[in-house]
Amino acid sequence: MRGDSMKKSVSILLSVLFLAVTLLSFTPLAFAQSQTTDVKKTQLGSTDTYYQYSASQKLLTISGNGATASFSDNGTGQPWYDWRGDSIDKVVVENGITEIGDYLLYQVRAAKIDLPDTLTKIGNYAFYGTLGVTEWNIPFGVTSIGSNAFAGCNTMTSITLPDTLKTINYNAFANCYALTDITLPYSITTLGSNTFKNCTALENVKFQSLTATIKIGNSCFLGCANLKNVVFPMNATMGVKSFGYKTTSTKYTDVSMTVFDSSSPYVYAQSQSIPFILYSDIEVECAVGYENTYTDDNINDSYTYIFTSDSDGKYNFYTRGDCDVTAVLTDKNGVQLATSDDISNSDRNICISYDLKANESYKLVVSSYKALGTYTLWIYPDAIADFSINGTATAPAVQKMQTVDDNLLKNFVLTINFENGLSDKVYYSPDFFNATYLKQHPTKLTCGVNDAQLEIGRVTAKYKLTVTHTYSSKYVNYTEDTDGYNLYSCVLCDDSYKADFVATPAIKITGRAVMAEDKQGNHPHNVPYKYTKIIVDDVKSVNDRYYTVADDGTWCINTFNAVNITFVNENGADVKFSYRVDGLEPYTVVDYGDVAFCGYDFDKNGYCNGKDFAYFLHEKQKDCGEDYIQFFPNFLGGKNFKN
Repeated sequence: MRGDSMKKSVSILLSVLFLAVTLLSFTPLAFAQSQTTDVKKTQLGSTDTYYQYSASQKLLTISGNGATASFSDNGTGQPWYDWRGDSIDKVVVENGITEIGDYLLYQVRAAKIDLPDTLTKIGNYAFYGTLGVTEWNIPFGVTSIGSNAFAGCNTMTSITLPDTLKTINYNAFANCYALTDITLPYSITTLGSNTFKNCTALENVKFQSLTATIKIGNSCFLGCANLKNVVFPMNATMGVKSFGYKTTSTKYTDVSMTVFDSSSPYVYAQSQSIPFILYSDIEVECAVGYENTYTDDNINDSYTYIFTSDSDGKYNFYTRGDCDVTAVLTDKNGVQLATSDDISNSDRNICISYDLKANESYKLVVSSYKALGTYTLWIYPDAIADFSINGTATAPAVQKMQTVDDNLLKNFVLTINFENGLSDKVYYSPDFFNATYLKQHPTKLTCGVNDAQLEIGRVTAKYKLTVTHTYSSKYVNYTEDTDGYNLYSCVLCDDSYKADFVATPAIKITGRAVMAEDKQGNHPHNVPYKYTKIIVDDVKSVNDRYYTVADDGTWCINTFNAVNITFVNENGADVKFSYRVDGLEPYTVVDYGDVAFCGYDFDKNGYCNGKDFAYFLHEKQKDCGEDYIQFFPNFLGGKNFKN
């Protein structure tokens, strides 16, 4: 009895110690308070990103541009750290955010987290322990998931990863106990160590491309008790204890691998004494890239791809890459249906378009034409229903502009909907199929915002294109009356402007037109006279130049040469004189002085009389005013003066 009692005490003590160690191994979820008031838009650190909070909606919104702030120390730097538990039901990360910083939403227990289309990177511990979200959808465009980014997300049952994703880092999905299935896109090149460690419910892992060149890190699937078999890509590299291990020292006895002969997974299975199944044919599907490389070691090999069509219709089988390949398409009975060598003299890829039957399997055999290099096989339905474009562009104007540089559109995301129901997202690239299938649709463009178009086959879609002015310059030389300048004219539209002015070196002759107050031409009151225009006859020019007199009587003419000047008087005799500029320096200003005008000889007969007065009353008084006639009596009788 005493021995049993001691054993029981020791057992209880060990259990208590194990529980204590277990509790200490996790960060305590000590949420000190609830947030009951709104938080106005507030900057996150020194970044161009912000957060705000609606208490009534329990909504945390993160907005701005670029990468958010990163935090550390298990998220203690979060502004919402103390109320991340029960005060946040939903998180919306708005478009414009490109990177989720480290620890940003660490242990935030929201039921829904919306991520933006602009996202490209998820930082370390970004969503660690975010209990509440069951289904995750990582946006197209994300290329990297940081270490421990989703570790401990115990409510995660599924996650959709985009085929832009390249790297999943250390421990990224460790301890996601509810995750049952995952598809790894063909784009992934690295699975870090312990990526899916202790995902105990994980039953199905699908590598989307069985030709993917991917590094599978050490202990990647450690402790995945329900993961009984995985089909590994032929070009995968296996890390230490990356599959089939319960702990680093204990193997599972009920697992197997499906591997390609002589591949790294094949060698791994043999070295670890894990049962394996060989495959030689590569199962393929639409909208997945299957990359393979021909080297001196495999240049004589052929690769067989098995495709089962989802629906009746024409499908396109084609390769893109730098390897000269050939292809043969056969039906399930081995009957040859089509062959392909080069798309063109300059394009050594293959392309086969063929009508297939739904739910039937077809075999495509690809071989190298005695050439080294890399190719990627793609399969797409031929019939496109429509597509949309996510992106805007700005381009400089060019003459007769109808398209823009393709590099300006390379970040455009196209969502393509095929008639058989398939939908796929791709970045814009003329190399998507060939240079004639996906391209810019020529559209007459002008400066400003345009509805430009892309086309896939015969289907078009619009996007907003802003065209900015591109100016060409032409120097316009100075004249007597204008400065020289560069005229900048847009090559596409009518917009223009002048700049880089050069002052004209013309000689300026100035003076003042005044009203004669008697027949002798005296003008003691210097009343301005504006009823005259100036004609300048340049002795070295066949064309006359014309000038006006200001309301205050002042006038100015410009010249490089001697001139004959005529003041055409509206209300009397014209005034004429000549001026020579010999010996005057450029830019010289000459004051000619006052020029007096008789303003009452309306019929220009050399006399002022009652007839002129009557004409003034009926025709001129309204325009000239009553004071205009004040000197008229001084001109009665005899001829007027000659200027």
